[in-house]
Amino acid sequence: MTSSQYSLLAAMILLPGLIGGAVIINKVYRGGDGWKNYSGETFELRYPKQVELTEEKRPAGLIVTLDHSIDYPHADPCDFKGTGAQLETLTDFHVTLSVVDRSIEQAAGQDLSSLTPVSIGTLSGYQIEHSVESCGFVSSYFDLGGGKTLAVERSLVAELSTITGTAADLLKNPDVVSPQEADAWWNTILATFRAK
Repeated sequence: MTSSQYSLLAAMILLPGLIGGAVIINKVYRGGDGWKNYSGETFELRYPKQVELTEEKRPAGLIVTLDHSIDYPHADPCDFKGTGAQLETLTDFHVTLSVVDRSIEQAAGQDLSSLTPVSIGTLSGYQIEHSVESCGFVSSYFDLGGGKTLAVERSLVAELSTITGTAADLLKNPDVVSPQEADAWWNTILATFRAK
């Protein structure tokens, strides 16, 4: 991915303690880039053409999942029990999004002072990482007003972390989404999010 394919949405990072929050640098793909449009019951957004989008209706509401994976049989780096679990694919991008009829505090289920403030595009909210050795996910909660919250979970990719030692070889495969490209996808998806 060349730098000409990106535009800078925000140009500074503030230390979390500086103003009690953090601003994320957002690199966003430009229009005419082959991205797909999604328009569902509760929101719309854009997402990369390489990503599979699925919808699942649950009692709590609609969950939209965005996935990218490649065939890559390997030992599960998050198998902390030592069962020898094998994975058939490398999932290098996995995000779920849902709009819930709850305040941001209720959706997060904990005191917001323990979460990190985050802003992406026009969305402002809080996030927290649930992980051990790059295995886990980041939960983000964005206030949509009117008692509604966008709840997002983004999986971490242990195989592409420095902990496993496999990242350099995996990133030689042009089908693997690098952490930097995944960040750009993430920022663009949320920057194009519009609640209905």
